[in-house]
Amino acid sequence: MSKIKTLSLVAFILFAMSSCNDKSKALLQTWKIDNVKLSKEVPAEQKSFFDAMLAQMKESLRITYKADGTFEANFNGKVSKGKWELSKDAKTLTATDETGKTVKYDILVLEKTKLEYKTSDGNDPVTFTLVPGDVKPVSATPTAPATTEAPQEAAPATDID
Repeated sequence: MSKIKTLSLVAFILFAMSSCNDKSKALLQTWKIDNVKLSKEVPAEQKSFFDAMLAQMKESLRITYKADGTFEANFNGKVSKGKWELSKDAKTLTATDETGKTVKYDILVLEKTKLEYKTSDGNDPVTFTLVPGDVKPVSATPTAPATTEAPQEAAPATDID
């Protein structure tokens, strides 16, 4: 009977360990902002600025977490890089940028289709909701709009007597 208990315990430990690995695997992709929730109401005079910034973040911010423990964030063509670490219990994400600044985030949801975390730096917490996103090019040059008009042919020459 003790062999069955031992095998059950080993199976449970292996299952628990694989679950942790699955959590970090869910992180390994490119994410985009879906929503940002502040812990305090945005003052009325700053609301339009906040809304515009959020719209710009949704459109232009992409964060890619890589299996080698590095990340790359691209916002409006500006790329910053750093290292990330997920705690063993998958409840804390620590990111250190290339300048050495470290930020810790409390993970609320970590799934293949949704990442939600909040800042835990002691200030007013901000909750970020991210969803899988496409990789934005580092710089995009606008193209001229295509015209739908066919080129006009020259009118035939006529002789006037």
